[in-house]
Amino acid sequence: MKFLKNIFLMLLLGFFFSGYQGFNHSGINVDRQIKNLRAFAKLYGYVRFFHPSDEASKIDWDKFAIYGADRVKHATIDAQLNATLKQLFLPIAPTAQIYSANEKPKDISEYFPKDTTGLKVVAWQHQGVGLAEASFVYHSIRTNKNYIL
Repeated sequence: MKFLKNIFLMLLLGFFFSGYQGFNHSGINVDRQIKNLRAFAKLYGYVRFFHPSDEASKIDWDKFAIYGADRVKHATIDAQLNATLKQLFLPIAPTAQIYSANEKPKDISEYFPKDTTGLKVVAWQHQGVGLAEASFVYHSIRTNKNYIL
């Protein structure tokens, strides 16, 4: 429930400042901050709910959301935002690729062994959207890693 309150607060602040054309107390353009927070929130969702790494399955995502949002909102240019997102997410999702629109993604074949015989795919499977601590209706499981939320 705390997570939903944080998301609601970020969306409310984004809506409140979306029409404002100015600078905040730290001297950063509010539109820039909204762009930064939107990029963080999008990547946050992908990594939290779909990246199968051990690191991503163990992190306190509520604390990370607060910490990460504070870090990215100070970026003043795209290159700085890109670097901050990499610093935040690559330790959690080492195979994720974070790049600018004018860059090409890396060839991901380097992440996979040539011979996959006997290996099993690790992935998240979600039934519903269960954001609460305990739920009888919704659940998530990370396949081939014995981890259930």
